[in-house]
Amino acid sequence: MENTSPETRRLFLILGFKCAIDIFTYLSTHEMGRHTELRQFGSVQCINMRLKELLNYNLIDHHLNRNPKRTEYYTITKKGKEALRYINSLINLHQKWSSGIK
Repeated sequence: MENTSPETRRLFLILGFKCAIDIFTYLSTHEMGRHTELRQFGSVQCINMRLKELLNYNLIDHHLNRNPKRTEYYTITKKGKEALRYINSLINLHQKWSSGIK
């Protein structure tokens, strides 16, 4: 990990934070997610921080429409879908390795 950039280390840190993977997974399995729907994964403050961080890495998109009624929602990006495939592979690998651990 000596050659790992600070940005890469930060991304792994963010993905390990409470509710980040839950938000990410929800958005990958739903067409879109509104803030109120994402609240099931944590407090307003936690959700806001994770959304901001996922937005900064272009893993999700923020949409705001004002016509005719204001609607705001989040979607997963193509880059986010690709990242989630790798994350799921790591999760599956961990489950395989930890199956014998007591």
